[in-house]
Amino acid sequence: MEAGTKSTALAFAKLPAFTCKTAIILGMKECDIYLPVESIKELLNRLLRIEGQVKGLQRMLKERKSCDDILIQISAVKSALNSVAIKLLKDHAEYCVKPGIEYRDIRAFEDFMGALEKLIKGGC
Repeated sequence: MEAGTKSTALAFAKLPAFTCKTAIILGMKECDIYLPVESIKELLNRLLRIEGQVKGLQRMLKERKSCDDILIQISAVKSALNSVAIKLLKDHAEYCVKPGIEYRDIRAFEDFMGALEKLIKGGC
């Protein structure tokens, strides 16, 4: 793991939980909520592993490894990214969308559905 990446992960570990109630108490116009620190750390760790897999793919190409083996590793990276997306979808629905809907912010649901559609279609 690179030094910059470690410091980023550590910085997230120090973040306090931020909820809709906190936003309202602070008098914010919008309810800016986000994932819990534990979820962020888990997602970052998964992405770091995927980064290592991608670097391994680059190395395999440079070393002229079997194309079949490279394709298998590409499949593994795609599967790992799908797992990150599923984790993020679940956590986002639980910690961001649900509280937004509870505070009658229909935009939270609309934004979620738009992002979900783009994820499924595979494009932005």
